[in-house]
Amino acid sequence: MRTFLIIVIAFTIFFPNATHAATKSSATPSATPISKEIKEKIDDLKERLATKVEELRRTSPKAIHGTITNISLSSATIDTGQKAYKIELTDNIVVTQIIKGKRTKSKIDTLKKDDAVTIFGTYDETLDILQAKHIVIESKQQPKRLHGTIAEINKKDNSFTMKCIDGTIYTIDVETTTKNNSWLPGKEIQKSGFSKLEQNIFVTVLGIEQERQPDRYIAARILTWKSQTGNSSQEQELTPTQAITPSPTNRVSPTPRRSPTPTPTRPKASPTAP
Repeated sequence: MRTFLIIVIAFTIFFPNATHAATKSSATPSATPISKEIKEKIDDLKERLATKVEELRRTSPKAIHGTITNISLSSATIDTGQKAYKIELTDNIVVTQIIKGKRTKSKIDTLKKDDAVTIFGTYDETLDILQAKHIVIESKQQPKRLHGTIAEINKKDNSFTMKCIDGTIYTIDVETTTKNNSWLPGKEIQKSGFSKLEQNIFVTVLGIEQERQPDRYIAARILTWKSQTGNSSQEQELTPTQAITPSPTNRVSPTPRRSPTPTPTRPKASPTAP
């Protein structure tokens, strides 16, 4: 035991630095230095985050509707009636067109001047440019609402003719995109279809007239109305009720008001002479 203590004391005296270093390293581990490659990746990430924050700050989602007033291979100008927006035309833009009441995929080169379009994209306030993501080429004609009764039904081409209240005859094409509903008094509106259409029932149609076929409409919405008696509101003739003539009543003549007759007064007796 004494020999072991002597050896420990001698080691401490002759090697003091080794003992101090061992004690220090066991107490606090040394920090590993960051490599240059990792530091560059961190700085690059910080820069990209700052750029994205700045981009989000000056851009915002936007949708506009207007008319193309000017168009070139790389850009177009859309007039909304309140402001003219400039958009960049790229191959990444999705273009659809309304054909026969149905959205159909199209190409960017189908856009032309005076087209009515709806554009969805991101607006850059700094550059004053709308970065379009989706362009919908709308129909130039506005939807029209028609009211009348179903005259004939053509099951071969999914159409029917309707006679409007003013006597005009229209042909209505029913597409797969047409929303068809029916209503019965006392009940809620229910979904319907072309196979459930009947003659002589009242119908309201919201549709777009075909450019090459006047008086022929592509229906966007159809609402049929059937009375409980089975007749439409237009075909049902109302029987006029007999007018009630008021019977003459005896006219009461006002009773003349009698004026009071003055009562004669007696003359006072004159005093007699003495």
